[in-house]
Amino acid sequence: MKSKNKLISVESAGGLILARSLRTARQRASLTDCLGRILAQDVSADRDYPPYDRAAMDGIAVRRADLAGNSALHIAGIQAAGQNRQKLPAGPKALEVMTGAILPAGSDTVIPYEELELQDQRAVVHQKWIDLYSGQPYVNVHRQASDCRKGDRLIRQGQRIGAVQLSTLATVGLVRPWIVQPPEFAFLSTGDELVDPAEKPRQHQVRISNVYALRALLKEWSGLPATIHHAADALQPSIDQIQSILAACSWLIICGAVSKGKYDFIPAALKALGFKTHFHGIQQRPGKPMLFASRGKKLVFALPGNPVSAMVCFRRYVLPALASHLPDSTPLSRPGAVQLTQPIRFPKQMQYFPLVTVQPDAKNRLTAAPVAASGSGDLIALGQSHGFLELPAHRDQFRAGSRQAYWPWVPDQGSRQ
Repeated sequence: MKSKNKLISVESAGGLILARSLRTARQRASLTDCLGRILAQDVSADRDYPPYDRAAMDGIAVRRADLAGNSALHIAGIQAAGQNRQKLPAGPKALEVMTGAILPAGSDTVIPYEELELQDQRAVVHQKWIDLYSGQPYVNVHRQASDCRKGDRLIRQGQRIGAVQLSTLATVGLVRPWIVQPPEFAFLSTGDELVDPAEKPRQHQVRISNVYALRALLKEWSGLPATIHHAADALQPSIDQIQSILAACSWLIICGAVSKGKYDFIPAALKALGFKTHFHGIQQRPGKPMLFASRGKKLVFALPGNPVSAMVCFRRYVLPALASHLPDSTPLSRPGAVQLTQPIRFPKQMQYFPLVTVQPDAKNRLTAAPVAASGSGDLIALGQSHGFLELPAHRDQFRAGSRQAYWPWVPDQGSRQ
């Protein structure tokens, strides 16, 4: 007799998926193409910054010692930004210097133009400035390595590349950084009863809808494209179809044929293709039969075929796993919170995901009301809902007014906390 698959908790399922989804592919991108992407490498300083003692103001570069008893200095030349380093001649002399220029050799102080008078190649420094600053070293000088030293880590792997990060990349000469490559998605529907949406179904048939809805969810949350496929209810065609699809994608989402029926061939097909099944069955309703498997960096999420189950599992597990590959993805990975308008009772020892509608109350807090549904195949109830709650398995009653975790279908349906 076949042993039953052990159900795992929602938290364990999420953890197993996340651990494998973090094994991301990466690619190089140019500075013009990497804005908004996620770094797949640490970024370190290629040299000291500043790389030299740098003038912080327009003015004159001098030796502090030359200011002792002297307020007038001979202008011996100019050190412009971008010029090779010049040397300050001996004696009470100065070189004019521009902001950003390398500090001339032999000088240790920059006096801004505002603190002196220029007269016939002579700079007369205001006595007040001499009294205030002549005893301090490197006034108005941005010292070499004062920002960072060569080899210091400037940006950690996993950060989103914004304007500030882009500036750092350009500064250190990293013109083709490694970035996270989002997964290539494909959706596979299964079932001999399914026909194309454009066809008129016979009495025993229904139109394919799940994979179109899931692809729309993916597009709304991530903007990523995906292909759509269909497999018949037979083992070898399922094996062949899955193998063909995985040649062009890294994450495959399968709808249906994952439970205990005689025509549920997906678990056997994945086993034949060398996939490791990490779990098959979660302690939840709806969506209990979900299966997750991997082979190298190829991931397969096999979802139940009922529409509500498929949508709930995709939103609860697949999209949060995708979050680490995308910028600004916090709403993907974490639920919001809503206040119940009426009590909910669920006596099963399972995590419960009831469909709800949400709306703001007088204080602009999101409230949620359950949607009456006849089961996980109820497309009408699904169409009326804005998302679903996540109610913990260790409780069976949830009072009106309590705050509960809420997963919206789309980004603007209640991400407020």
